[in-house]
Amino acid sequence: MTHSFSISDANIAKLRIDGRRNRLNGKRYIQVKALEKSKAVITSRWYDYSDFVSSTAAKRALANENIVLAKDSYVQLSDEVAEYDGFQTTVVCEQPGWNGTFFAFADGNLIGSKDDVKPIAIFKADKTLLGVNGDHNTWKTEVADLLSSHHLAEVAMMLGFCAALLPFDSRDMNFGIEFAGERATGKSTLLDCVASIAGPPNRYVVSMNATTNALDAMMPRYRHMPFLLDEANLVTLASGSKGGRDIASLIFQLSEGRSKKRLGQEEKAAGQFTFLMSTNRPWHENARQLDSEIARAVADRMMTIKVRRKEKGGVFNRKVTWDSTVADFCQRLSQAIARNHGTALPHFVSFLTEQEAKHGPGWTDAQVREKAAQFKKDIRRWPNIVVEDRVLHSFAMIYAAGEIAIASGALPNSFTPNKSVRMALRRTLSAREQIIEPIDLLRALVDDEDVLDLRNSLTSASKKDIDLASGIIKENYGMDEFLLTREQIARLPIDRTALLNDPEVRKVMFYEGGRNTVKRKLTGHDDRNRYVCINLRRLLG
Repeated sequence: MTHSFSISDANIAKLRIDGRRNRLNGKRYIQVKALEKSKAVITSRWYDYSDFVSSTAAKRALANENIVLAKDSYVQLSDEVAEYDGFQTTVVCEQPGWNGTFFAFADGNLIGSKDDVKPIAIFKADKTLLGVNGDHNTWKTEVADLLSSHHLAEVAMMLGFCAALLPFDSRDMNFGIEFAGERATGKSTLLDCVASIAGPPNRYVVSMNATTNALDAMMPRYRHMPFLLDEANLVTLASGSKGGRDIASLIFQLSEGRSKKRLGQEEKAAGQFTFLMSTNRPWHENARQLDSEIARAVADRMMTIKVRRKEKGGVFNRKVTWDSTVADFCQRLSQAIARNHGTALPHFVSFLTEQEAKHGPGWTDAQVREKAAQFKKDIRRWPNIVVEDRVLHSFAMIYAAGEIAIASGALPNSFTPNKSVRMALRRTLSAREQIIEPIDLLRALVDDEDVLDLRNSLTSASKKDIDLASGIIKENYGMDEFLLTREQIARLPIDRTALLNDPEVRKVMFYEGGRNTVKRKLTGHDDRNRYVCINLRRLLG
């Protein structure tokens, strides 16, 4: 309910005040409109009620709005606010992200259930971060569908939606993924794909040229959205010998959503988000001087996935992009993103608010809890594999986000959360050297997307196919065999001798096949590879 009153001022004839009471915490807010004698109207943003308790406070607040009054008018305004009792109760979005049943984007756009009184956003809107182009169905067809069967890309996209589910998780923790590998492997393009769920990548993705203080200022804008950082290796390049400590500090800063409070500083609001980094080298290669406990704590907060060489597709699946180079595929994605972005996250959030309204408060919590618990249950069946609880929970949340995003229509049905998240978890465990038994390493390898399955093939594999494959499955006299070349074994995160001499591995091996034997001739020419031959049925039990 607005209240207008006249004032004695040279330029302004009337002031009008409006008030809102936040349904979530009872706090009161005031907005002032100045009606100039020239008929122009200046509208202030929403201020905390305490900003008008005195004429001095009122003068300080209105100075931000270019509203200048006579001294007596400030006193009159303060008195009128003290007498004002027309506060309407509604949801007041005090910061970006979830505010009760409403989701506030950084640009001030609000999505939520219907309310008798229109909700308001009182934070300073940032119109430069987000933006919408195209429509959601076209984005799904031209961007998201292109990423189907690219399992690491699927996981990155699901991580983006996971940010909006963090308030519905029982644990208060930020987490992220680092894609580490050589240049020209699609890492930056993948960040652009994730950014496209919320806005244009050129405005959304953060360059690691930013300082710690600059990152602190940015974090609140990304609350309950993905925080994307390109070229994280710039941190270590700029810091020299202290780069390892600096990258560790950065990861702790991201996991807390703010930098560590120093003596005399005010407590900073924490930003709750998921984060995704691209880098040329994994963080731990620059942090060998760190204490082992600190290094483990960092690894629990940011999971490393090493990216393949560009000849194998980089972050993308070479089998799916066989008709183009990584550069061509990235260019195709970039062009599609430029035409379509900023629709998927609003679509996802709208779905969550609709379901909460339809099924009652707690629907999203139950969905997240159920799907995350199922994923954890399945992973704990992996024999002899140790997964830190925090790491497992993070991947379970990504899986839950993928399932819910597909159900909402935010992601296409062609995405495969179970397979993709499992693969990413295995790759993370490999980087952490937590797959502790060679036999389990081989079992995980069978499911790798780069294994060459020749059981139903009518043609021989080319030498290039075999060189790029992580393993080969072939039928031999009615028996399925898993074959590995010396080069393929050399790429595994375990010593070749330790693998082949392991008692459990020897139980499933036939032998190391010689050259040019009929049963080992997989190519149309002399095959110079020596193969380790494994009984697939025995291996998988």
